[in-house]
Amino acid sequence: MDTEIFLSRRFTPAELHKELAEKLGFPEYYGKNLDALYDCLNEIKSLNADIYISNENISNSTIDGILDIFYKVSEENSNFSFSVYDEEFLNIVDENEHVTNRIKPRSLVHRDGDGHLTSHIWIIRRVDMSIYVLLQKRSKEKLFFPDFYDVSSAGHTSAGEESRYSAVRELEEELGITADPRNLEFIGMEKSLKVCNTRLGKRTDREFASVFIYTKPVDIKNIKIDKSEVSEVCWVDIDECIARIDDESFPNCLSLSELKRLRKKVL
Repeated sequence: MDTEIFLSRRFTPAELHKELAEKLGFPEYYGKNLDALYDCLNEIKSLNADIYISNENISNSTIDGILDIFYKVSEENSNFSFSVYDEEFLNIVDENEHVTNRIKPRSLVHRDGDGHLTSHIWIIRRVDMSIYVLLQKRSKEKLFFPDFYDVSSAGHTSAGEESRYSAVRELEEELGITADPRNLEFIGMEKSLKVCNTRLGKRTDREFASVFIYTKPVDIKNIKIDKSEVSEVCWVDIDECIARIDDESFPNCLSLSELKRLRKKVL
């Protein structure tokens, strides 16, 4: 396996150099600066590394300097190669279900089956005595469950992010709905484990989801869906949704326990 280096744009210079020292096995006298990095990299006879950089819109001059050093050494040493990936980083949830300070790129979290945080937002409306939920149909380009019906809006909670704000972000990105965080009602946590055969091979999605309800009026005609994420949306009676969850003619990746929790809360 290639050496995997995780450089968060939120890291301080000391934290970035600590990551490099640990992953590349630098000696204890490593000076934790760019000059020392150049010297230590030159002592490595051969390297093939994957460098992951978190995709926040935050400038970090230390990361820029680190990449410059890597490019310089690769030009001088034909046995020194690396690839750079910009990706969302997630906090790891450990085997005791504690959120840790360990961070990891999203693709590797799914590859390795690590626990991680997500947010689920259920948009609901009342019609007479019935409750309807807004379902999205996942884009056929999605890695997990393409063309399946899913919760109204959902997404990963980025490293260092609070779930309520990731929920607001997902509503905006997927459906074009601008929501006030105070209008999201938290109704609990849902755990799930899904192992899927994807176009990238077998992947494991081990989620710890914060579940929210959004009850502000939503006109389905005004929803602006992100076609890369969602192909369509529709209203479905919650009881019909529960009754059909195992119906093969209704492809979905919904959680029965989550739907029952939602029904109990709103009825």
